[in-house]
Amino acid sequence: MHVATTDSSTFLLTGGSDMRVRFWDLGYPANSFIMANAADDLTQHTAVSYRSQLIEGTEVIVESYTKKPAPTEDSQPRGPEALPQGHNDVITDVALCQASQCLLLTASRNGVVKYGNRG
Repeated sequence: MHVATTDSSTFLLTGGSDMRVRFWDLGYPANSFIMANAADDLTQHTAVSYRSQLIEGTEVIVESYTKKPAPTEDSQPRGPEALPQGHNDVITDVALCQASQCLLLTASRNGVVKYGNRG
């Protein structure tokens, strides 16, 4: 988990056993999103939303899934499938590295380290 504050918000970057990397906007939960899916993730037909909820006196951010409408033949991608970009094992560490650009670093239990430009 990585915690950071900008001029306008506080956010968390998390990774976990579902092999996804999430951005949690603590000030505006609806702005939260999945930054990177797992390598074998089948959620392309699922919409994800976030909202704040009070549970037993503690404010939490709830992630909800709803099924997207089935794609039509015209809207389906053509050509070969893209290679998986996500992790194949539990994500154990997340970090941001500020150099000439901001890089997101993630590491998984099987020893794989991935990085990407996250602006």
